Amino acid sequence: MNRFILLVALTVISLKPISLYSQKSNAAAIAAGAIIGGAAIGLLAANSVENVKEGFERRMVEWVLSNKQMSKPVEFELKLIKWDVTKKEDFSNVSVIGFSYKERDSAPVVLLNACSPGWINDNGVDFSYVDVYEITQDLWSRIMINYLNLAKSSEMETVTDINKIPTLSKGKAQVYIPFYMVESISSSSLTFYTENNGETKFYFKSLSNGDVHLANDFDKDFVIDFNEANLNIYLKSTGDLIKLKRNFLVDITKRVFQDKIPVTVY
Repeated sequence: MNRFILLVALTVISLKPISLYSQKSNAAAIAAGAIIGGAAIGLLAANSVENVKEGFERRMVEWVLSNKQMSKPVEFELKLIKWDVTKKEDFSNVSVIGFSYKERDSAPVVLLNACSPGWINDNGVDFSYVDVYEITQDLWSRIMINYLNLAKSSEMETVTDINKIPTLSKGKAQVYIPFYMVESISSSSLTFYTENNGETKFYFKSLSNGDVHLANDFDKDFVIDFNEANLNIYLKSTGDLIKLKRNFLVDITKRVFQDKIPVTVY
């Protein structure tokens, strides 16, 4: 899957609005600013962890062919962002699987597979329990601004511009850094590092324990939840919570903004 795929469309394919039907409510759900495609109902035999991985990769190619404009030759790159599953027991902790998608000369996006409880069972993977959300630079920027303003300590300014995140250096001098320069996220802060400015941090508020959550409505489709520095997204259409861990937030950011991150020349 980690290779460019050149598709030559022999006929004109007209794109039609796609409704996503929840396996729970059968109500259409379209994420604001995102394209959501319904996954076909069917089972993928889960004979091994590798089978499930390959099945998701194949399913995402099918999703792209079904949801993207292919009326002319299209060259695109589709990559699995991360696969930490090593044994079948790990699947019970999976709520989201991410892919990066980029067409030549277009901005990259991330395709998040939101896995509702029941997405995998003794028979295999049931894709009717997997919903695909397309995360663009604009949508991710708005989600991150919401996340940072929930999480920020009292000493940090309110975030209004994704390209100007207020941070504090070791000497407490304030520096503004584009969010796509984030290097890591810990339980207490985000760390940014640039060659000119060195290490700077955006500090989180100190919560009393891991049971404390900070949440608010993002839009008509999502509720954003901050807990232990992780970003959780509650999907109103299905009533499910998907958990995006700290390192996954960095991974998504680097994929979504890969056309903006400076390339180091040695």
